[in-house]
Amino acid sequence: MASLNERRQFQNFSCCHHFFFLFAGLYLWARPVYDIVLTWYGIHPFDFPFLDLDAITAAVECFRRGLDVYNPNPCDVLGRPHSYSPLWLAASVLPVSRAWTTPLGLGLDLTFLLSLAALPTPAERRNEWLMLAAVLSTMSVYAVERANIDVIMFLLTLFAGIALAGPSNGGGTAAGRQYGYPLILLAALLKFYPIAGLLVSFRERRIVFVTVILVMLGAVVSFIAAEHNELARVFAIIPAGPYYTDFFGAKNLPYGIIELIYGQAWGAMIHLLALVLLVILCSRTLLFAAALARRQVLQIALAGLADREKIFLILGSAMIVGCFFAGQSIGYRGIFFLLVLPGLVALGCGTPSDEASNCYRNIAQLIVFVMWSDVLRHIIFAAQPLYLPGWGVIAAAFWLTREIIWWYIVAVLGGILLCFVFISPVWCAPQRTDSL
Repeated sequence: MASLNERRQFQNFSCCHHFFFLFAGLYLWARPVYDIVLTWYGIHPFDFPFLDLDAITAAVECFRRGLDVYNPNPCDVLGRPHSYSPLWLAASVLPVSRAWTTPLGLGLDLTFLLSLAALPTPAERRNEWLMLAAVLSTMSVYAVERANIDVIMFLLTLFAGIALAGPSNGGGTAAGRQYGYPLILLAALLKFYPIAGLLVSFRERRIVFVTVILVMLGAVVSFIAAEHNELARVFAIIPAGPYYTDFFGAKNLPYGIIELIYGQAWGAMIHLLALVLLVILCSRTLLFAAALARRQVLQIALAGLADREKIFLILGSAMIVGCFFAGQSIGYRGIFFLLVLPGLVALGCGTPSDEASNCYRNIAQLIVFVMWSDVLRHIIFAAQPLYLPGWGVIAAAFWLTREIIWWYIVAVLGGILLCFVFISPVWCAPQRTDSL
């Protein structure tokens, strides 16, 4: 059975590689076709690949030359300000320039493709298409084509999950386990939102959990104290986008609905109405997640997951849920769904209740839908110039459906996270051994 699973994993891995190499071939030898395919994927093609990584190399180059990269960056091809952690600028001690973009981008994307081999293969062959579709989705292709920094965050989180997926401290040790939390910390210092991954520390015994949190908190506080001026400038320029494109976040649905009704004429009362709707949605989601977390079938199924599936599920869910409520995120950050899907599919197979099993299977399918949703969004918007009757209603209905699906996915993933916290050994009193 092990050799069969390895053979299936290799076949899927090889298929993904061929697909991305096909994209590379189209870019090199059939650029017009590449642009067309990328456009219908819902991705706006640029003059060169690795555009987002280019923003980092340009910022480092400008900073080394003594320029202010937190204003429009003259080294960047689009004049984008440096809206990332100031820690990236420490690379200015090296002769980094925009000339590094292509080799670094190729290395980053190749590492990402190789890392896919670490993702668990679904036990049932019928579920393999979910993982394959997720890897080939718009979100994944977008991240790879732009060589976005979120790919680095994904890799750091993946490697942290591999290190942490050994026996728990209460039942043994693993050689690489000590590197898991520092990798999460490094990702958090580079891009902030991966701090949510520290929720996985609830798998530890109480003393280990407290130690990890205190050490990580101390490191974060020290970093903030050292870089507070630059961090204030970064947070002031973190980009936000419209509610109807490839951004995802809790604000999209309430504020998007209000904008559809009232247009751009926002007043104080309209802002208050949108905020009230956001609070209602958050409250309902929290109640749903708490009710889901208390279900014994989920607690048993989650406790019974293989260690790597469980750790990846928790890490990926923490990233997605944290980003959803923290603000708006561009679609490529959805690559963390790749960590979520193996555990979610395993929950669907390992839950004795048919209702619960169908719930997790359906969520996995809905995740694949939102990962591909930009293709459908592009098709809808591409047809607008035809002025078809009622097409605006179709576009609005699609957007509303997608946003509701996002809230449902986040509610279920939030319930899984709460369940993980509820069954944590942190709450268990340490066992005492009486001497004879």
